[in-house]
Amino acid sequence: MRKSAFGRRAPRKAAFALLAIFAVIGGNQVAAGPLDDAEAAFKRGDCAKARSLWQPLAEQGVAQAETGLGKISENGCPDEHNASFWYQKAADHGDSEAQYRLGRRYVEGALGFHPDLPKGLTLLQKSAAQNNTHSLALLGDYYRQGSYDVPKDEAQAFQWYMKAVFLGDDIAMSRVVQAYAFGIGVPKDLAKAKHWYEKRIALLQQRAGAGDVLAQMSLGMEYELGLRVFNGFGVARDLQTALHWYQEAASHDGQLQGMAKIDVTRVKNAIASREPIKPVAPIANTPSL
Repeated sequence: MRKSAFGRRAPRKAAFALLAIFAVIGGNQVAAGPLDDAEAAFKRGDCAKARSLWQPLAEQGVAQAETGLGKISENGCPDEHNASFWYQKAADHGDSEAQYRLGRRYVEGALGFHPDLPKGLTLLQKSAAQNNTHSLALLGDYYRQGSYDVPKDEAQAFQWYMKAVFLGDDIAMSRVVQAYAFGIGVPKDLAKAKHWYEKRIALLQQRAGAGDVLAQMSLGMEYELGLRVFNGFGVARDLQTALHWYQEAASHDGQLQGMAKIDVTRVKNAIASREPIKPVAPIANTPSL
C-alpha cells in the first residue's frame, strides 16, 4: 500500500532548503542578494516581487532562480510554465533543491507526474550527495516506512538519517532519537536516544533564539505536548513556554504566520480553561514509527 510521505516537513516538521550564498554558473558567481531577496519575498507571499528577481537570473541559467520559479508555480502563483518545467531545468543544472523536489514527485507521483521510482531515487541520491538534508531525511523516511514501493530497510534508513544529523538537520535528529528509543534499524539504546534528544532541543533553542520560525514552532509543539515518553527524558509540558514560542513565530510575516496564530489561539484557550495535563504512555507502550 502506497503511503504518503508528504507532510513530514509540514510546518511543524519540515522547512525549505536555504539558498546558497553564491550560485556558480559557467564559472561566473551570482551574488546572493537577489536570490535571498527573492526567497524572502516568496516566503512573504509576494509572488510578483519574487518573480521579478528570479526571472532574469533564471533566463541566464542560474539554477537557484529556476528552482524559485518552480516554487512560485507550484504554490499557485501565475506563471507561463509549470513547476516541473523549472525544476527540470534547475535539476539539469545540478541544483540540489530542484533534484529533491523533482525526485520526490517522481517517487510519489505528485504534481501530475507518473511515478518513476528509479528516476526519483536517482535524483534524490544526487541531491543527497550534495548534502541536501531534505533529500537525506526523505530517503530515510522512504526506507524506514517501505513506502512508494521502496523496499523497507530500517538499517539503511538509519544511515541516511545519520548523514543528515551530522549536517545539523533537526528532523533527522528526531528520527534518530526514535530509532534508538525503540530499536528501529539499530539496537535499542536509551542513553544514545537521550543524547540525541538533548542535542536536538539545544539546536532548536539556538535557532529559535536567532529567529528561525520553524524552530520556534517546533519548540512550541514540544512544550505544548510535553513529550515525556522516553523513560525520564524529554521536556515537561509547559503551556506558557509553548505560548511564548508560538507568539514569537506568529510575529513574523510569512507563509507560516497563519498557522502560528492558530497555535497561539489554541494554547491560550488551553491555559484559560486550565486544561489538565494528560498522562503520556510509557515508552514500552508507545507505538513505533
